[in-house]
Amino acid sequence: MKKTIRKILAVCLIVFAAAGMLCACGSKKKDISGTYHAAYNMKDELNKKLAADGMEMESDLITDFVLLLNSDESFSLDIDGEGFNTALIDVLTKDGPAMISRMMEAEGVTEDMRDTVAAASGYESYEAFVEDMMQTIVAEMGDGFTKELESQIHFEGKYSLDGSTLTLSGTIDGQEGTHQGTLNEDGTISLTSKIGDASLDLTFKKQ
Repeated sequence: MKKTIRKILAVCLIVFAAAGMLCACGSKKKDISGTYHAAYNMKDELNKKLAADGMEMESDLITDFVLLLNSDESFSLDIDGEGFNTALIDVLTKDGPAMISRMMEAEGVTEDMRDTVAAASGYESYEAFVEDMMQTIVAEMGDGFTKELESQIHFEGKYSLDGSTLTLSGTIDGQEGTHQGTLNEDGTISLTSKIGDASLDLTFKKQ
């Protein structure tokens, strides 16, 4: 299970790093300072990495990104780590048993072999085996996991306005970058970025 958890973390870091490569836009004369939120479904990105182990999730995994534009033209872009952690635990609780069953099938353990394999591992039944695995997974999704995400996914710096374009210049995970995007007529901010095999289309709405 730890291997699977690390895969989840690795995919999250790629996607969140991609979020850090994003930017917004606005007008020099328009005050767009404030806090913006955007939701992104992590399901497809995670399943690309989990498919080899037969561990694809079926439920959506909605992640909240928070973009803070300050009046002094500084900005920060972060993930709601606690919210993501809660959502991930919920998805794993719903999909976990089926994911474990598919994982075992990928390992060559057929349905009629499950109880035998569970007994060989010291469990009274296959159900008891699955329950213990789920408890292990949830335990891995503790505060340490959340803090690790939040510490590595933090993009901050300065933004500058030029007509309808807002340029974000800053650092994420020690790397500098300058990026751009679009301020829509309804006041939302549309951002698109690609990094590795992750492609994000985010729409930030001011709260």
